[in-house]
Amino acid sequence: MLLFFKTTNSTAQDFSLNLITEIIGIFLTVFFIDFVLRRKEEKEKKKLLSNIYAQYLISAKRLLDFFAVAYKASTLNKPSEWDTDFKTLFSNPEFYSSLKHLDFLKNAPIAPTANWLNYSRSQMILISDGFEKLIDKYAFIMDSKTISDLDYLSNYWVIDIIKSGQHLKNIDESLNLKRDSFCLLNIESDNNDNDIKILIDKVFEVAEYFRSITDDNSNIHYSSDLWRNDIMPKIGDSRED
Repeated sequence: MLLFFKTTNSTAQDFSLNLITEIIGIFLTVFFIDFVLRRKEEKEKKKLLSNIYAQYLISAKRLLDFFAVAYKASTLNKPSEWDTDFKTLFSNPEFYSSLKHLDFLKNAPIAPTANWLNYSRSQMILISDGFEKLIDKYAFIMDSKTISDLDYLSNYWVIDIIKSGQHLKNIDESLNLKRDSFCLLNIESDNNDNDIKILIDKVFEVAEYFRSITDDNSNIHYSSDLWRNDIMPKIGDSRED
């Protein structure tokens, strides 16, 4: 630029002007290419995060469905107000009190016939493995908080307790302890927190985070058929006697 302003030679002026124009052109080209590449990278990242969220929902919904069905099987009464939103269903205080009466020795609503001990173990293994696989496969793109939350869900102690139900029953039998019922979810923590609620709240928290970074407004709902009388389980089917 100094060359352009100080020289009186027209050829030199033309050269410096062309040089400046070319430099500006190169700068704008590099800036535009960088902008396009960044936009493409952000779009691909959001698409990948949306795919992660979709896979997360599989395990999340499986867990919430388990508790919803367990609620129906252990309650005495159909909720007076309900829709297909899990948050609404689980906000009912009776949900948590009913789960304490779920007898895991009774048959779960599946075919072939299996009791809740075996059914719940298989479900919790699928759920736990689902969260772990997300970490193994996508840790490179997820932030540390999300990875920590998924690990928390995968190894949450309530899930471990449910998975260990049959083992706990075997210990009882080895000690010649006979139970008329086996209410595995009748659990109390040392600090009197509602640990099932903590687990469910974390599921919603992670889902909300994924929605915020993917612009995906899909929510987690359960089937409207849940409370039909002709759909197993029937209300109170697996409640302790």
